This record gives sequence, structure tokens and C-alpha cells, in this order.
Amino acid sequence: MSRFHYDKAFFGASAVDASFGASATRESEAAVKRCVYANAEESYLLADHTKFGKKIS
Repeated sequence: MSRFHYDKAFFGASAVDASFGASATRESEAAVKRCVYANAEESYLLADHTKFGKKIS
């Protein structure tokens, strides 16, 4: 994944906290998202209101 460049990347999140940021439920999923995010020109977070104010522990 790190060899590719992305014009736009769209991400979902299991939880979104103002200080912690977006969270995924599985570490393998988070690792892929971090890699794509690092190589994207533009990134968009897709989350509905039920995800805000929560953290994955």
C-alpha cells in the first residue's frame, strides 16, 4: 500500500474523539488506513453522529 499515491482517500471510523482522533476496531485496519492517509493528497472522514465523543479502548 505504501508504494501507491492516492488523490483522494475516504475513511470510515468506529469512534471519533476531539482529542484522540478517529479510531478503528482492529489494529490491522488502522495500519492500512494510516498508510493510505500518509500517501493521499486529500483525506475525508466519513462518520455519522453516533461515532462522535467516543474512543475505542
